[in-house]
Amino acid sequence: MTGYGVSLPGEVNKQGEPVWYADYALSGDLSLPQVHKRLTTTTPEPVTVLPGSPWNQATAATERIFDHLTHSEEGVAQGRLAALGGVLDLLHVTAQTAARAELEQAAMAFERATRSRHDPARSRRV
Repeated sequence: MTGYGVSLPGEVNKQGEPVWYADYALSGDLSLPQVHKRLTTTTPEPVTVLPGSPWNQATAATERIFDHLTHSEEGVAQGRLAALGGVLDLLHVTAQTAARAELEQAAMAFERATRSRHDPARSRRV
């Protein structure tokens, strides 16, 4: 495999076929060689499961985020931001009812803050 393509549901050409976008057309850092490079240069970090409730563990992990982001390579930091976004997206599901709306708002704000400014429509190849 030397690359990949993606298409958006419902986006079709004149023949009714899906419009495909090449990996490199989406963003240079999403090209398959760049993805492979990031995956091969990172090593999994050991994870220690601490005693206590999942909420306490999540709070402790959140408190360490700034240090992890400022002392990591760019690719690792991006992965950690993506992981944090995933956690925020799901956190409200397990939260107490009183906190759900606020956690959903926090997840949306975080997603907007980390959204790429790259416009794939400008660099797409059809």
